[in-house]
Amino acid sequence: MGMKSIWDGKNLPPVGCFVLINLSSCGMREYEVVGYEVRKSVIEEEHRLGIFVVNILVKSRDGKATNCRFLDEVFPLDWRPEQ
Repeated sequence: MGMKSIWDGKNLPPVGCFVLINLSSCGMREYEVVGYEVRKSVIEEEHRLGIFVVNILVKSRDGKATNCRFLDEVFPLDWRPEQ
């Protein structure tokens, strides 16, 4: 029996952990981190050596839906909006 890691909101969420993402159609939903995508920025001013964008690749619990999010659009499971 393996242990699931719980992401604390710091650094990158580990592959295999569950996170929350906000979907405009239905609000916050739980997704599993399945990997990362690293590429050069599409913003022309940021096309310098060493500037990259890291996207978080996620899939729904049932595995039917996949998504790609920036790190600031991915939240720990215990996240609550600031009041």
